[in-house]
Amino acid sequence: MLLREKKAEKMLEIQRELGVSLSTTWNLQTMLNQILDTCLKIEEIDAAGIYLKDELLDQINLVAHRGLSPEFVKSVSIYSRFS
Repeated sequence: MLLREKKAEKMLEIQRELGVSLSTTWNLQTMLNQILDTCLKIEEIDAAGIYLKDELLDQINLVAHRGLSPEFVKSVSIYSRFS
């Protein structure tokens, strides 16, 4: 099997695992954590973060992350159009 085919097969397996794991919960934070954990199974990814938009404050907030240093998280945890 070619390397490209193996990578494609691995990506399909990761996608299937994510679909199964997401179908087991309705808790948003649990889902976000499952997404991050799954993303880190991709060989080329070693860190990730997910932002959600806060409509009331008109900003985006880092709500889940993996592999990021505390200093980096502190510096990128909130983006506001007013900052």
